[in-house]
Amino acid sequence: MEELTVLNPIGIFKPERVVPATRPKTLNGKRIGLQWNEKPRGDIALLRVKELLEQRFTGVNIEFLPSTNIVRPLTQEQLDEIQEWKPDAVIGGTAD
Repeated sequence: MEELTVLNPIGIFKPERVVPATRPKTLNGKRIGLQWNEKPRGDIALLRVKELLEQRFTGVNIEFLPSTNIVRPLTQEQLDEIQEWKPDAVIGGTAD
């Protein structure tokens, strides 16, 4: 007879205290990074975000950041790479 072990699929919630990033008062003239996690069609969604932001804000510079092996939460190495680009803000795609 086989033995079957049943596990509870509900995880234990352990809230982390995360301090929200400071946000610029406006995106006019700011440098914005788009970070695609390489999920299907996420790049299309971020391109639409780019279009809408360019319509709304003047002089905004929006570019895709390198997106190789993106994991969530971001590793310190990935954060350092983003910081080298010196963005004023970053918008990341995280959904499927």
